[in-house]
Parts: sequence; C-alpha cells; structure tokens
Amino acid sequence: CNFYLYNLSTCDIVSTAAHSNSNIKTITVGAEAIENNAFKNTVVETFDGGANLMTVDSAAFAGCEALASIVLPATVTTIACDAFTGAKAITSIQVDAVEAPEGGVFDPEVYENATLIIPEGSEAAYKADPNWGKFLTIHNDINDSPTGIAGKYLDAGVDGNGQAELTGVLCGMDK
Repeated sequence: CNFYLYNLSTCDIVSTAAHSNSNIKTITVGAEAIENNAFKNTVVETFDGGANLMTVDSAAFAGCEALASIVLPATVTTIACDAFTGAKAITSIQVDAVEAPEGGVFDPEVYENATLIIPEGSEAAYKADPNWGKFLTIHNDINDSPTGIAGKYLDAGVDGNGQAELTGVLCGMDK
C-alpha cells in the first residue's frame, strides 16, 4: 500500500518509529520535535510541521529524494544543519517564523531552485542570515506565490488562503 496522508497531530515527539511504513507520501505533525533520522530515506513528498514544531533534528529528512514541499510553523526555532541533506527535489519551503530559524542548511540545488516563502516584513532577517539568505527566490507572503504547500491542497477544496484542517486521519490508501 502507498499512504498519501499520514497525520501525527497528537504526538509530542516524532521519532524513528514514525517511518515504519516507508510509503508515506504526506506528513502532517503536531509535535514539538522531529528527532534524528525520523523520516530518513523515506519517499515522503510533502511535510507540514503543524502549529507546534520547534526543532527538526539531525538527518530527520536526510535522503528524502522525493521531498518537494515543506511548511514550518511560526514556532520553529532550530533546524539541524543536516536535517535535509540529500533532499534535493525541494521546490517550496514555507517558514511562518518572523525570525529566521537557526540552521536552515540545504543542498545547493535547493537554494537555486526552491522558493522560500516567509512572513511579510521578515525578508531582511532571512536575507541577512548566512543560510536562509542563500535562496535565490524569496516571497514574503504565501499568497504571492503559486508554489508552496497551499498549491498541494487547492484541488482538494481548500480555500485560496491555503487553510486546511487535517486532524486525526489516515487516508488515501492505494493498493
């Protein structure tokens, strides 16, 4: 089976046990931390950090070659320097934090090809950061960009502001 949506909204910490099914395509969490190697080398395509995520630890998404879209909430403060190593297919990163989170190191292809979507008024802080400032394309509002996680759900009936309620579901099984 391939799982297209996996919701971890009731977890406090997501650890390596979370990826026991390597066919997970979309992950939404409510956790405060994603621990070391939690989704390493999986086929995840979309990651939504929910509303409470503060830390993405070492190699959490390392080797996730299909990972294309990331959403990080306003609460995120730290991303380990190797959290996304080898995730070169990333095309959209939405960070809702006004201050650039510590870390934010991505492969060179990501800085060149991905769109970084940040809160309005925070562009100077991100551009001044030694890692986040490497992005060639930065939008200061998710509504300014057709990329980003909102585009993944618009066809599913989500409003134009990208608002969706994804709680308590495990769905989209494909045998």
